[in-house]
Amino acid sequence: QDEIQGYLWKHGNNRLQPWRRRYFAIRNNQFFRYKPSEAGGSKERTQAVSSLDLMLCTVKLVPEGETDRRFCFLLISPRRAYMLQAETENLRDL
Repeated sequence: QDEIQGYLWKHGNNRLQPWRRRYFAIRNNQFFRYKPSEAGGSKERTQAVSSLDLMLCTVKLVPEGETDRRFCFLLISPRRAYMLQAETENLRDL
């Protein structure tokens, strides 16, 4: 099965927290978030800090106007919801 990987913007649980750019990958129906590289410009991402089983999650598109950003979606797991933003509509709809 193919792997999809790249950066998304992630919003914290608290609406006052800023959006942060994070590296994610989807592999074998698992959604992984990787720790930011401490080497600055290094593209190496070796340690996933969290994973979700996508078979247990729901994805909901966030209508434009509900947030000040475009191409947003919610990834809803049994434990919490994650507000994420793709850089383009095509990337959001993968």
